Amino acid sequence: MKHWTVELLPQVVVHVYLHTHLGQPCWSYLTEGLRAFDQSELAFSWLQDPDDVPIPPRPLEFLETVCRLVRGEHRVGPGSLTGFAKGSQVFGRKDVTGVLYLPCPGLQEICIHSDTLSVIPLLGKELERVRDEGPARHVARSAMRSRVYPYPVVFDRKRKAERLKKLDSILGFGMPVIHSWMSHAWSEEGRLTLRIPYYERDMIARALENIPLERPFSILTGIAPDADGTLVWIPGQEQAEVLIPPGSPGLRLSGNFIMFAGHRDYTVSQGGWSEDGFRLALRLDDQKALRQALCRGEAFELDSQPYSLTVETSNNQVMLLNDEDYLEEAGFVAQDNAPMLEEILKLMQATLKRDELRSLAMRIQIDPDGAVGVMFPEDFEFASKNQLGVEVMALRAPPPRLPVQMELHCQL
Repeated sequence: MKHWTVELLPQVVVHVYLHTHLGQPCWSYLTEGLRAFDQSELAFSWLQDPDDVPIPPRPLEFLETVCRLVRGEHRVGPGSLTGFAKGSQVFGRKDVTGVLYLPCPGLQEICIHSDTLSVIPLLGKELERVRDEGPARHVARSAMRSRVYPYPVVFDRKRKAERLKKLDSILGFGMPVIHSWMSHAWSEEGRLTLRIPYYERDMIARALENIPLERPFSILTGIAPDADGTLVWIPGQEQAEVLIPPGSPGLRLSGNFIMFAGHRDYTVSQGGWSEDGFRLALRLDDQKALRQALCRGEAFELDSQPYSLTVETSNNQVMLLNDEDYLEEAGFVAQDNAPMLEEILKLMQATLKRDELRSLAMRIQIDPDGAVGVMFPEDFEFASKNQLGVEVMALRAPPPRLPVQMELHCQL
């Protein structure tokens, strides 16, 4: 592997690697410095070409543009899209109509931070389809073609735009769709599960305010990271295929959307598969109860047939701020720290209720002696701030060899 460092802007550099990924030589570009601007680092990879000069410049040009936008308060997250004006030449091609940002599942020989986003070019009409049908459907087809699970992140410069038959999908006909890559839906043992993280709840609730009760809608979900297979569908197929990684039992299958259709004429609520996602045909009372739960961020259960439905919500999030190599060197084991983190989250939940707050965030550092330090967001004041800080610092953690930092987010 070869490695270069290129300075793009003050405080922002790009690490360029010539390495092997899944048996193929490729160039990978990884930013460093965007986290200081509250933006996840970005990664872009493409296959090596025999005519390449050292450090092909096209990806650097793109990343420099994105980094300048980030410094101007523009942000991208998992599932975000950037479209380009007609005639633009991006990565040296005029048919790159946009890019998609997705969590990077890893690059061989390179250590990356857990929240790094891969930049995935979209060609021709792919941008339009991703906007209409969601990113998961597109990358699941890419995964099936390349046999890479959960999806390929290395761009083939010779790839042509995906060509599909012009056939109707259940997601067509002007149905309202809600993009939520960080929400996940899967099928397992006769049950459909939809998991919505707390930071997506308000966005989903706002979208539902504009959708009439009897109008069908779909949540375009991401590929569930804890699934062991994903559904893949191409227009014209009678039913979806299933892509399962090697050695997986294929019991928990991730869908690319979940659709809810309520109608006053339905006497029984039914749930099942449809194309590469899931469809719930609900009695109007059940549709109303479901929507109420989604708007309030509450859990929901429905004994529909033949597949029952569970809606899970998460009010808490713990995010490690050190990369995997550092954590290994530090001897940090997440499972050993789980009881301490659960106690902190309980203290945060109690503070939310006591101070009538809607959300709360803090950063902690675990020192080599097991002491826990607390840092709150700048200018974030609340009545029990000192009390919460003292309670957290009174806790002890399993001592790591090096200081370990993490962020905790909590919401009622």
